[in-house]
Amino acid sequence: TMTNYFCSVCGTLMYRVSSGFPGKKIPRIGTIDDFNLQETKFKPRIEQFGKDRVDWFKGGDGVRQE
Repeated sequence: TMTNYFCSVCGTLMYRVSSGFPGKKIPRIGTIDDFNLQETKFKPRIEQFGKDRVDWFKGGDGVRQE
């Protein structure tokens, strides 16, 4: 089950919560414009489906590959 959460002001999809990832919120790309947050709290820690990624992207530094 996937639940979407939207901005109460403009209606933009902000994040999702999935029963497949209990306790996790999946933010929508492009909704966070605070660079400090992007470099700290929202920096990716896990890349899923890495074997299926495009050839020109080699993965993020320090990001666990699954």
